[in-house]
Amino acid sequence: MFRPLTFSEYQMVLDLEEHLDGPFINDTILRVTCLWSEDPLEEMLDSYPAGWVDVLAELVMKHSGFMDQETFLDTLGRKRMAATRMDSIIEMFSCAAFNLTTKQFRDLSMEEQMDYFAKAEELLGQQVDVMAILSQDTEKPKAPPVDPNMESIVGPGADAPDFDKILKGDEEAF
Repeated sequence: MFRPLTFSEYQMVLDLEEHLDGPFINDTILRVTCLWSEDPLEEMLDSYPAGWVDVLAELVMKHSGFMDQETFLDTLGRKRMAATRMDSIIEMFSCAAFNLTTKQFRDLSMEEQMDYFAKAEELLGQQVDVMAILSQDTEKPKAPPVDPNMESIVGPGADAPDFDKILKGDEEAF
């Protein structure tokens, strides 16, 4: 089982490419990113058929995302959307005001996080419109329009299904 490279590990791979050959670099990538192996890693790498180490290393590089513009842009778009959520805004304000890492902030209880956030608003002199952000976070997507020529399987005068009877297995419920 392998994980993606971190940015500093990716930079290390780029530096290695200036001085070392591909097989050594690919072997290094797998050694750095291996999370778990049933057999000792050395035996596992030696037992792979020719070319597998290269294929696995290439997959690790691909899934790390630093080389692929489409992956980069997709990830950036998702992260930009996530940054507008209330939990992200609370985290950003608090970490910026008190020089906390995101890991430190995420390890706090909600009470502690809210304490930091309220103090961050005061310190930065900017109160966040929490209600406006929360109403955006909870907006449900609108149902797609239905063509008026389409018929519903349940007409306007039909009874709603009796889910209690259905869950009990009553055949008359259908």
